[in-house]
Amino acid sequence: MNIDWNTITINPKELIHISRGDRKVIYKYLTQFKGLIPKRIESLEKSLEAGDRKTVRQLLHQMSPQLQFFGIKNIVSFR
Repeated sequence: MNIDWNTITINPKELIHISRGDRKVIYKYLTQFKGLIPKRIESLEKSLEAGDRKTVRQLLHQMSPQLQFFGIKNIVSFR
């Protein structure tokens, strides 16, 4: 398995650290991310269009740790 990183978007340091460099574990996390984030982005877009601020906030709260885990920059923290 060859993983090519787009380090402009994703900083893999945390993922590599947590997975201890195990390519199977890295692949597992990437597959999970690939499955979850697009669905949440779609839900986020629908909630934004509907003006549903509560759901928008919940979705951003759910997405934030995953995005930070993958080193995706410029994520807004909601408290």
